[in-house]
Amino acid sequence: MNQLDHWLLPDGVEDLLPPTAGKLEAAREILIRVFTSWGFDYVMPPKLEFIDSLLTGTGKDLDLQTIKVIDQLSGRLMGLPADITPQVARIDAHSLPSEGVNRLCYAGSVVRSRPEGFVGARVPIKAGAELFGDRSIEADFEIMSLMISSLHSLGLDDIHVELGDVSVYRTLIEQAALDSSVGDEIFGLIQKKARQALVQSTTAWVKDRDLADRINALPDLCGSANVLVDAKQIFAGDSVALSAVERLRALIERLSSRFPTLTLSIDLSELRGFSYHTGVGFAAYHNGSGRLMARGGRYDNVGELFGRARPATGFDIELSSLLDQLPSTETDPLVDVDTVDQPTKEIEAALWEKLAALRSEGYRVIEGESVGKQALKRLQFDGSKWVLEDR
Repeated sequence: MNQLDHWLLPDGVEDLLPPTAGKLEAAREILIRVFTSWGFDYVMPPKLEFIDSLLTGTGKDLDLQTIKVIDQLSGRLMGLPADITPQVARIDAHSLPSEGVNRLCYAGSVVRSRPEGFVGARVPIKAGAELFGDRSIEADFEIMSLMISSLHSLGLDDIHVELGDVSVYRTLIEQAALDSSVGDEIFGLIQKKARQALVQSTTAWVKDRDLADRINALPDLCGSANVLVDAKQIFAGDSVALSAVERLRALIERLSSRFPTLTLSIDLSELRGFSYHTGVGFAAYHNGSGRLMARGGRYDNVGELFGRARPATGFDIELSSLLDQLPSTETDPLVDVDTVDQPTKEIEAALWEKLAALRSEGYRVIEGESVGKQALKRLQFDGSKWVLEDR
């Protein structure tokens, strides 16, 4: 390794420099203020945990994404969190053992063994909110409203939200009683919306033709809220599926009323997070670019392995992926200080008082050398006092 290689960072890892770092920090602070104004309490999970807790519940899909190390004290396997939601679920179940509703929020970086996609970050910065202890539609509506309001607070207004519900697929596949390998095959075909291949697979493996037809219909149940009318007919007689359809209809109606400019769609074949989601799932996209901005869903019975099965719903926003969409933040004006030859103690004291006053007013004051910085104002001594002047 030559000397230049010492400066290299791993693929997918980068420094955040000015003004990008300031822009991201400003967005993080905005989100925390929004979350707490909605009654969510801020928590700061650790950057290192035992694997046992990291990969339980919502975290079990993160095994390959989790960087693991051996604890030199106990010999146990530890991991760097690849997601914060499992940690917050542990906090609710173990550290805050209330029988009522817990509203928790967070913001921080996670570490992934590999990036998501070709240009994804391996150390993304996330912010999110989780609501524990309430399985009602009111909780789903609250958390989705918070997600949309949070994006609005960042200046992201052109939002499209897609809703689905994994309980529809789950009840159909449980009725089919398929081997796990066949279930995996059908799962993949539905995700790909490979309709012809799906029909061939269900024809071969699902004996009940009515049930097969309902499974085959899933890739077509996507689009505007009108698809819920078709879904209601297709799933007639299936109480679980019909309950999910009605829940989605009610959420669409209430979200449309609360956020008139929001565009909404349904996709009952979207099964991302199937292994831990138990009901409604949702994702927010930018209408123009189609870029994912936030996602979340319901994951009931979280915390069961910690001794408390709790209903839960939540979302997260990956801030580092939205940097180019966030509006530029105004930087406080920069001030530099003129030098005075052989200043007296009185002049030094007056300068110190003036510096403190300017900084408390929001100015960024450089007292020493400022070469390379474009200060808009200069603090100068006019012979009797320090005066702030334009450069």
